[in-house]
Amino acid sequence: MFGKLVAHSMDSMINVFLKTRGMALVNSRIARYGEVTDLRKEGPCYHARVRLLGHGSDLEVTMKGLEMDEGCTVARLGEFSASEPWLEHLLEDHANGRRIPIPEGARPALRPFAKYV
Repeated sequence: MFGKLVAHSMDSMINVFLKTRGMALVNSRIARYGEVTDLRKEGPCYHARVRLLGHGSDLEVTMKGLEMDEGCTVARLGEFSASEPWLEHLLEDHANGRRIPIPEGARPALRPFAKYV
């Protein structure tokens, strides 16, 4: 029971980070295509609402799993699913398992969460 409480508390803290710095970081990388309007963690999954340029409605994207090295220098993305098959296929081909360098300025804020992502 205590373990579940700790996991829930860490998810809550991670969600605060995601709503502020996490969304800004992701949006800086995808600005050419659109923006993330909501980002949250539930257990091992990360859920995003994405508004793509030229697309009439928001899309839902889920990533199951995320790994981060101890120094928070690289994140390895998990497996993606999406509300639109074409987007899911695109993410499977180009994002599943991809290693993403973490900007140096974001590393100090991520270190407390590294083992909980």
